[in-house]
Amino acid sequence: MKHDKRYIEDEQTFLKYSRVALERCFISQSEFDRFYSALPDADSKSSFLRVASFYLLLVQKGDWVSQENNQDAVIDYLTNSYKLVGVFALIESLAERNH
Repeated sequence: MKHDKRYIEDEQTFLKYSRVALERCFISQSEFDRFYSALPDADSKSSFLRVASFYLLLVQKGDWVSQENNQDAVIDYLTNSYKLVGVFALIESLAERNH
């Protein structure tokens, strides 16, 4: 798998997104920072930043909203389907083999 360097090149921006996405998984920010620092190389860090950021933007914040009748309403069945597909896509993106 070819690694995309844009995430590690803008590390501070994507670290911010990653922290927000995963804050419930870590006791403190320093624990998150230790985890991130322990990743073995730039490719691993870049993959982590990509997946965590996309998890935040596609799954956690990715609601389908209808503006019918000038009201913003989340459409649950579309949102839930979209988020499920997003989770599977993120998992598959970590595989060495293309699907």
